[in-house]
Amino acid sequence: MNTSVIQSEELKTSEVLSDIPEQRKRILIVESDEQGARKLALQLGSAGYEAITHDAANAAAAAKKLPPDLVIVDISMLGEAGLGLAERIQQSVCWCVPTIFVSATTEPTLRKKAEEFEAVGFLEGAYDAKELVSTIELALREEDAEETVESLDQ
Repeated sequence: MNTSVIQSEELKTSEVLSDIPEQRKRILIVESDEQGARKLALQLGSAGYEAITHDAANAAAAAKKLPPDLVIVDISMLGEAGLGLAERIQQSVCWCVPTIFVSATTEPTLRKKAEEFEAVGFLEGAYDAKELVSTIELALREEDAEETVESLDQ
């Protein structure tokens, strides 16, 4: 057996695998402010994510059709309805999709409800785009780690 041929073939295989682009994580943005949603989608797109925006009326159906890896819901405009919407999105995709709630207000009851929902993040007030991207990265890393552990258990 010629080991140099095997090593050469292994190199070619790893080169081919490294040429395959990694699939971008899909983020569903549910925001009542269309302009704000587009701005956020552009920011997340430049950070390497596939960002899709929908209004509250169409978000669950859109998630079912094209399941997201993470959901961002503006809870300040939707209030209590935002929590119900997040639950409907999770039901439509049949798994506990990581959810981040954002709010322009600093209402303590919204934070408490987000904690009860077990949201992976809650940003309030004038949050920074870098803070949101950091929260997203952390949530997706944790989700990937959980999936890896689950696949090892099987």
